[in-house]
Amino acid sequence: MRSKHLLFLFLLSLMILGTGPTVANAWSNGGASNDPSNPDYGTHDQFAKYGMIYVKEQFPQLVTWLEEDMSEYLYWTEVPDMVLQDWTNHNYDFGDYGYRGGPPDRGAPNAVQTCYDWVVGNLTLWVNAGQPADSSYASDARKAMGLLTHYLSDICNPMHTDDDASDSGKEHEEFSGRVGSYFYRMSYHSCHEKATTRAWEAYEYEFDAIRPDVTEPLVNDSAAAETLWCAQYANMGPDREGRTLGYEGQDVGDHYQEFLEEIVYGFTNKITTTHHGITVEGTTDQLYAWNVEVMQLGATSIGKLIYHASTEAGVTGDSSGGGSGTTQTMYVQDISWNEVIIHGRTPRTDLECFITIVDTDGNPVSGADVTIDWTHPDGTVIRLTATTDSSGVAYFIQQDVASGEHMVSVIDVTKTDWTYDPTLNVETSDTYIV
Repeated sequence: MRSKHLLFLFLLSLMILGTGPTVANAWSNGGASNDPSNPDYGTHDQFAKYGMIYVKEQFPQLVTWLEEDMSEYLYWTEVPDMVLQDWTNHNYDFGDYGYRGGPPDRGAPNAVQTCYDWVVGNLTLWVNAGQPADSSYASDARKAMGLLTHYLSDICNPMHTDDDASDSGKEHEEFSGRVGSYFYRMSYHSCHEKATTRAWEAYEYEFDAIRPDVTEPLVNDSAAAETLWCAQYANMGPDREGRTLGYEGQDVGDHYQEFLEEIVYGFTNKITTTHHGITVEGTTDQLYAWNVEVMQLGATSIGKLIYHASTEAGVTGDSSGGGSGTTQTMYVQDISWNEVIIHGRTPRTDLECFITIVDTDGNPVSGADVTIDWTHPDGTVIRLTATTDSSGVAYFIQQDVASGEHMVSVIDVTKTDWTYDPTLNVETSDTYIV
């Protein structure tokens, strides 16, 4: 009950801080879902899904809490638009607030930070409870992450980075007409969102094309700063500097103006382009390329936030509920060396390496196969595998080694019904100079 009560207060605080008169949807939810267990699919779902995929491909054990109920996760990506309607939390006004961050109580950066803290808090409670299945803690973490993905992806749309222009600018003038197979009667801003969602299969190719490093640190180690960093790119472009007088003399970011001009041109001239065999309405080739840039930017940051929230909370992939209950997690606790100098008629130096494997309680894991790459001073790499003994130690030796730097890197650790989690490693590689 305490968890649900806190979530209610959290949502209430977002509504109080964010309620405003301006309706400002970005990207799209695919509609208001009638069935939360089978949410309608839109651009926001793509951001959320691929952020998770980018983590899963490298660290599947870190996203079990999301995969347990993907429908819940994706449904909550639409809650900010369809339920909360906290419009100021969907934007960041660089014209008013500059590039160092705006008011501490509103705007997308603050909303993302609030959601991130909520994810970490609930995941920590879930981990402390043994990571059980069907946990309200994991559920609340999924909901908060769904909210987070909405606010962060919104701010990757340039139309959400200058509120002054959003209030009265060209982007909110209505366009009316058929473009491709669809009749539009809505603002240029909304036309852009609708066209992007109608071509979601094309953009799926683009999301799938990148495999970012989600372990990269968050900007300034902060979810809010990561969001502001994305907003700067959306507003000004890769160099994150430059403002211009846009439509009606408004002071807006260069990239914002470029986007808006391309959107207006694409719909006014009823442009259609084809990408991956799919027709994209009102979207020039240049606008499509820019859309891909900012969408991949947002999905990458979402992946980073999922990764860092999970590791900060201590998620391991172990579960006390569901499944066979036999899976346990192990990692590398230590890599140590011993140099053996052999004298006599043919003196030589042997080098021993000891790798200790333990479980999440610090107990030694016996019977685990440890695979390493041993790099010699001349650059030669030898792959070796050894099995841990009752002390959890895998023993490796190279005889008659050359002087210089030797390096051992753990490639994999395997044991039936066990999971190797390299994110927990105290050491993954080590060097020794003979």
